[in-house]
Amino acid sequence: MQKEVLSLLDSIVTKMGRIISKKNYNKEKHKDSFTYRVIYNDSLILLKEIEPYLVIDRKKSRAKLILQKYKKITPRNGKYNDELRKRKEQFYKEFMAL
Repeated sequence: MQKEVLSLLDSIVTKMGRIISKKNYNKEKHKDSFTYRVIYNDSLILLKEIEPYLVIDRKKSRAKLILQKYKKITPRNGKYNDELRKRKEQFYKEFMAL
């Protein structure tokens, strides 16, 4: 069972993100560290693939909401104007209300 879970996690990592190692400047005091960066389009593609198989109604409706609206209200460069910020806040409220 544990090997299956790890295999699934490995496939998710390779499909929608990257693991990046960070430079350790003091190996005597600190362990090596890593970050996981989610890639925008890849994560939405994966969500679209798994959405039909979601069983819990709340998660299914949240997935549909993300697929319908997320790209429209999230700028690629991360810079929000006032209108986009309001739309993003409204999206968040709608998402949490589900």
